[in-house]
This record gives sequence, C-alpha cells and structure tokens, in this order.
Amino acid sequence: MRHLHAENLVASLDALCPNPVHPGPKLLHNLTMLIPSEGLTQLLDKVMPFHSEIVKSVNTLIKLAASRNKCTLEEADDEGGDDREEDRPKKKGRFS
Repeated sequence: MRHLHAENLVASLDALCPNPVHPGPKLLHNLTMLIPSEGLTQLLDKVMPFHSEIVKSVNTLIKLAASRNKCTLEEADDEGGDDREEDRPKKKGRFS
C-alpha cells in the first residue's frame, strides 16, 4: 500500500470539484497556504455524515496492508531471504 500524498488527493478531487483550492497568503520557506474553494467545502459537507464509516474503512485497509507486509517479510525469512549475520562473509579487520 502506498501513502497518498496531499497533492494526489487534491488532484483526484479536481475531477469531482474543479479548482478545489486557491493560493492564499505566502508563508515562510517559499510555501503558500492553500484556501479551499466553496465547491470543495460543499463536497466535504456532503461527505461529513459518513466520516466515522470512512475512518473505520481506512483503518481496516491500513491493518490489512500491514498484515500483508508482515506476511511478505515472514515468507522472505522462511525462504532464507534475510541477510543473517552468520551467513555474511567475515570482513577482515585491521588487526586480523
């Protein structure tokens, strides 16, 4: 599972809500505050009643992805895919 970056979220919302944000005041370090458009605010108001169900669904997806990652790592260990210290060639030290 990949992390959804904020710029991807705004881009995907653009299909449902053209121009979801507008540039606002300039901030430090060349950053600009983004101001939500009226259309985005209305869209989010429609989604708000489903907030708890959305949070539960996202948490379930995160747990599922974490368990899949754990299984993948365990499978790699079972197949000898890990780099165990005893399997690595010994480095010659200055004093050996």
